[in-house]
Amino acid sequence: MSQEIQAIPASMLKLFDELPQFLSTQDNENLLSNLKPGPNMLGISSDGQGIEEWLKRHEHSPTTHRSYTLEARRIYLWSRYECGKSLSSLTHTDMTHYWQHLLNPNDKWFGTRTNFILNGKVNPAWRPFVNKLSLQSTQRSFRVLNSLFNFLVKGRYLEANPVSLMNHGHRGVMGDSDNVVSNTIDHALSRLEWACVTETIESMPYKTNSHKLAYERLRFIVVAFYTLGARIGELESHVMGDFREVNQKWRWYLKGKGGKTANIAVSDDLVQAMQQYRTFLGYSLMPAPGDPLSFFLSLSGKRPITARAIYNLIKNLFIKSSKLFAEQYPEKPNKLDQATPHWIRHTTATHLSDNTNDLRIVQGLMRHTDINTTMLYSHVDIDMQYELVNTLEKTVRLNKRED
Repeated sequence: MSQEIQAIPASMLKLFDELPQFLSTQDNENLLSNLKPGPNMLGISSDGQGIEEWLKRHEHSPTTHRSYTLEARRIYLWSRYECGKSLSSLTHTDMTHYWQHLLNPNDKWFGTRTNFILNGKVNPAWRPFVNKLSLQSTQRSFRVLNSLFNFLVKGRYLEANPVSLMNHGHRGVMGDSDNVVSNTIDHALSRLEWACVTETIESMPYKTNSHKLAYERLRFIVVAFYTLGARIGELESHVMGDFREVNQKWRWYLKGKGGKTANIAVSDDLVQAMQQYRTFLGYSLMPAPGDPLSFFLSLSGKRPITARAIYNLIKNLFIKSSKLFAEQYPEKPNKLDQATPHWIRHTTATHLSDNTNDLRIVQGLMRHTDINTTMLYSHVDIDMQYELVNTLEKTVRLNKRED
């Protein structure tokens, strides 16, 4: 029972605008064959409430929360308006159809990039897709949905997870560990590619104040990503006061993926880039404890920029760097035009690993997995982190530009 999306129904638009009031009873319009009999551990009575409870568990990470919300909107729209079913009625067969839908949505599902909420109201121009998804993005969507359905099963709201029986192989719905390792290696930029990135930054105009601010900001952004090995949501959500000086060495105190807290060494390159950016904006050289200033501001210097704006700045930088790389090394493979900001994290981990035989330090800097608390906070480990992070490629000039 397929209905093209001419306009998103008002009732549908309320799903993520007014939870949990919406869908408190509407889910029961259809046969809920996958509902688990009896009370559930989540205290919910509808799919909408279940989605809300699942999303609450990711509020600590704004980027993850936004991404998961989008995936939930997509599957909910599809189940109601393509299948004519509730989310809790979806079967394994339905999910195989949804896989094909994600790879090739109907044209009516596409729109221009716009906010779901506009001027305090749900935006009727919003659509679930801006561009077609790659295989990797589609696999990621299914990993997110697997998490949602597992949550509802563990909470005794659903009997079974309709995603769990799907192919998990290399080109399957969620990929496999070998593919993840391969992607991690492939997504690390070579030192030649990284040199073209820094050269592209240094070629930016530096005549007017707006030129200078754009240059100092982009340089600070790239140095922060590279020397901290940070995720985009981490840099968007933290403030300058999260940098602290300890025993004459700067550390970054953060809450990262999964709500895990950590503190890692800050390189001399990053300190210098931060000083030049802050000085240009009229602030003190380094932040004081509790400084609420966001890391990256608009060119007006009055408001923080969003993760989307940060993404676009780096993506545009990579596209320009790709052209430079093609000119300088026409015989070499060029990944820069495909690169995203998260590739910088893979690049950092690779470059650090190349510079040391002690992968425990790299593990601590990159926060890849749970690490022994003693190793993280011992003075010896802090000094070793500081020494290692300063072996990274120089991405800032030693002095301010004067041209």
